[in-house]
Amino acid sequence: MISATKWVPRGYATEFPVKYTMDDDELERLSELAKLKIEEAKNEMEDIEDATQEDVGALEEKTKQDEEIDNDPELKEFGFDTYDDEPDSKLGLEGDGMETDDEDDEDEDKEEDDESGELTLGSKHKIEGKDGEDPYISLPTQEDLDEEREELQILPTDNLILATKTEDEISHLEVYVYDADEANLYVHHDIMLPSFPLCVEWINYNPREQGPGNFAAIGTFEPEIEIWNLDVVDGVYPELILGERDDKDKKKKKTKASKINAERHTDAVLSLSSNPHHVNLLCSGSADTTVKLWDLSNGKAASSFTFHSDKVSAVQWNPVEGTVLLSGGYDKRAIVSDLRSEDKKEWKVDSDIESMNWKPCGTQFLVGTDSGMLYNFDVRNESKPVWTLQAHDSPLSSFDYNKYIDGAIVTSSASTREVKIWRETKKDDKFSLSMVANRDLSCGKVFSVGFNPDQACAGTLCAGGHGGELKVWDMFGTKAVREAFDIKSSNHSNDVIGQAFDDEEEDE
Repeated sequence: MISATKWVPRGYATEFPVKYTMDDDELERLSELAKLKIEEAKNEMEDIEDATQEDVGALEEKTKQDEEIDNDPELKEFGFDTYDDEPDSKLGLEGDGMETDDEDDEDEDKEEDDESGELTLGSKHKIEGKDGEDPYISLPTQEDLDEEREELQILPTDNLILATKTEDEISHLEVYVYDADEANLYVHHDIMLPSFPLCVEWINYNPREQGPGNFAAIGTFEPEIEIWNLDVVDGVYPELILGERDDKDKKKKKTKASKINAERHTDAVLSLSSNPHHVNLLCSGSADTTVKLWDLSNGKAASSFTFHSDKVSAVQWNPVEGTVLLSGGYDKRAIVSDLRSEDKKEWKVDSDIESMNWKPCGTQFLVGTDSGMLYNFDVRNESKPVWTLQAHDSPLSSFDYNKYIDGAIVTSSASTREVKIWRETKKDDKFSLSMVANRDLSCGKVFSVGFNPDQACAGTLCAGGHGGELKVWDMFGTKAVREAFDIKSSNHSNDVIGQAFDDEEEDE
């Protein structure tokens, strides 16, 4: 299944991603990480030893019982303890001057080797090829290296799509390349994850070089946040881990939940948002009810906020004001706060908040709830929503508001296979909404949807869900959508693009 997706705008990925290499700096960094892992392993071993004390005691008791049986005088007379010690000669397997089959085979093998002069396993002859090279090792040619480099190439016109995927209890981040011109989608590389992923965010910041970069932040059921370099293929360890627990907290991992900690999360990370104005700032919402502000330049939590009384399921930075944050949670409240001060505004909704997002103007935002409702609020009016929409009859798992096509909204539900396209219109200060199209994208129950962030492909969206396959669809390939949003060009395909076997899936 695919639990979360995120587009990466064009032009940010390195054209030729590099293979992971172990240099001196990387070795030093991994050594520090290894020390932490060793301490964690020691703590886990202590827990295992404590848990197995009862098993050891039971084994000792069984051994004692076996000894009592062996020393029983009534059983000794039957000679059970020497039953398996009968000599082989009594069974007719060996005699004087007789050789075993194994000895015959060894002699025959030795004779064959002596006659042929060929090398056999176990021989100490030195194997050498021409010029002292090992004939069993073939190094890649320059042509092979060029071909591999070309396969890794990412063009400036390509989008990346990040998808967190879990299959057979193994989780990883898949990095897709989407070529709109060729309508092509494929997995470029993937990254193994330590736990089930819940959210993913793209970050235009390099924590090591403290400049522009192409990175991904991953939130899982673990309280830590991993930061991975998307321009490195076959990476082993994340570039940065936010909120690593100390030894004491790690030892309490399987016990009752820890109390709120100002420096790190103590429960699953449910949501992430990268600041578009201050790219070194990352915000996270957690099941521990807190919102954390992280400074990626030092890997520390700059601030911790307790706006909510229950799990914080969604956070989003304002697209216009770099210090204003929108957050929502299972306490059924949407809160807008300026993190420079204690000022905040809040709105109540009918059920748990599943997703939220700002409109491009920065003064209005949308909230999706567990009841399938979609709310539109204005930060200048706390009394009531601008409008409400019963978008789905089941939890509204994900939605997106298009920043280039005014009034275009896509929604999805975790209980249905369809995505819906809505049109928001305004006349005489009154808003109305109408469903323009709905479509099954053949990705199972849909958990995540999102519009392409580039204006050239503004009508393209991606979706992922229970089926485990990422799908891409240009909604302008549908005539009703083109007419609704007054799109003149008809040069759009209505096909749903997947990694492979799209035609067969549609036929089914």
